[in-house]
Amino acid sequence: MRLYLGILLVLYTNFCIYAQNDNMQIISLKTINSTFDDFAPIFLDSTTILFTSSRPNPLAERNMSYNQNIYISNKTGNEWTAPKLISYLSNSDNHEATAGISSDRKTVFIYKTFNGGDIYNSDIKGKILSAPKKTAINSQWQETSACFSNNTLYFVSNRPGGKGEHDIYYCTAIENGWSEPINLEILNTEFDENFISVSAHGDTLFFSSKGHNTTGGYDVFRSLHQSDSIWTVPENMGNLINSSYDEINFSTDPYGTMFFSSNRPDDSDTSYNIYTCFEKKIRIKIPLEMTGNSPLNETKTGTVELIRNYIEVEGFKRNIPKKIEVNISAVFDSLDIIKIGDIKIDKNLTVIDNNEEPLISINIFIKKIENVSLEEVKKSIDFKINYCAVQVGAFTYKTSITDFAKDYPLLGDKVLMIQNKKFNRFVMRETFEDLDSAIVLQKKCLTEYHSVFDTFIAVYDMHNVRILIYFDVKSNMYKMLRPEDQFKDDELFK
Repeated sequence: MRLYLGILLVLYTNFCIYAQNDNMQIISLKTINSTFDDFAPIFLDSTTILFTSSRPNPLAERNMSYNQNIYISNKTGNEWTAPKLISYLSNSDNHEATAGISSDRKTVFIYKTFNGGDIYNSDIKGKILSAPKKTAINSQWQETSACFSNNTLYFVSNRPGGKGEHDIYYCTAIENGWSEPINLEILNTEFDENFISVSAHGDTLFFSSKGHNTTGGYDVFRSLHQSDSIWTVPENMGNLINSSYDEINFSTDPYGTMFFSSNRPDDSDTSYNIYTCFEKKIRIKIPLEMTGNSPLNETKTGTVELIRNYIEVEGFKRNIPKKIEVNISAVFDSLDIIKIGDIKIDKNLTVIDNNEEPLISINIFIKKIENVSLEEVKKSIDFKINYCAVQVGAFTYKTSITDFAKDYPLLGDKVLMIQNKKFNRFVMRETFEDLDSAIVLQKKCLTEYHSVFDTFIAVYDMHNVRILIYFDVKSNMYKMLRPEDQFKDDELFK
């Protein structure tokens, strides 16, 4: 049997799930496959598929009824039509098979058994192929599959001088034809290499091999283009595709969906069938790791710690990192809250968690004057008071008074929200020219309105320099923070 590589458009509604492993589903194309050998699909456009089958040909002579022939199927709505024989490519006494396609999808390569096995090329004109012409790289030996990209023709041949059985060769287009074929040695072994295809950009070659320590029979491998004629050592595509049976005809469609042929058992069918690999999105929790050094640590004015161990995302497994770093080097004070939405995540991943949720907790060792009486507070204010304001909360994740009122319902109609770039302050609507009135309101907020425990009075002078006054309900004592000990954040009513 001679098998060749092509490309196929995926249509999930007609698929039967064959197997599921990790984040991949291996799916048999039941609408296309038969109980005979079906392989080498080629994707001409979004609605047209060519493939090769050995199903009986009603137009052939009886003794040649199981020849390989090329079939076509079209997509109508969400279904593929019943495959039809392309009669103008078929001969009753010869095998024809799809042997590959160019990366620009303008040329189909066809295998015919004449002369021991030759490659023909046919131009794609809409949904019709031009009359096949013999490709110049043919020899008296067998050429089985081919593909073309970036002025380079890759093909498979068992001509003498190779490493063993079929080898992969390449040649480049020159003024009057093709350069001399060169054995692509890094891909070849003493065993059989066959069924070659190339990616859309010409930077990856896919092929099947019985060498390179396969898991059994033919395995699918890939090699990446480095520079000029340099390719990487072939890499096995792994056990999500390869099995102990033969896997051949690997390719990707324009959307990156993977296809291959295999003779793995499928129900009671042991012939070659066409499969696709459907990559599933998964949800996963990615660990967080704190990196960098905050100036708070360097100056010993505070500490920063992670309050989340992970974030949850959804996406393809190939895009998911092992961890995500939270860099705290830009955390200078208590206002530099890092939220989930601030960290860099692959654009192909969707974050499940709330982007406004903080990732870090900041503990500031503020230089407060502790346990002072109200009289001592008043004596410490050595400037003329311009006004006093009472702040009852500052949040990065509350973006409206309505949000604030959900947690502090007794304060919702009594506050103003003042925004800046880093967070939102919530302050009482009333301001005072004397400290005593502000003291009364501060205590009421703490004891009756259940404001945050660090509700403070900001006492401002004419230049907006302020002293912060905190009240400890349990001890009935005050704490003060002088202007020189405060962080230089945005002013209250800027």
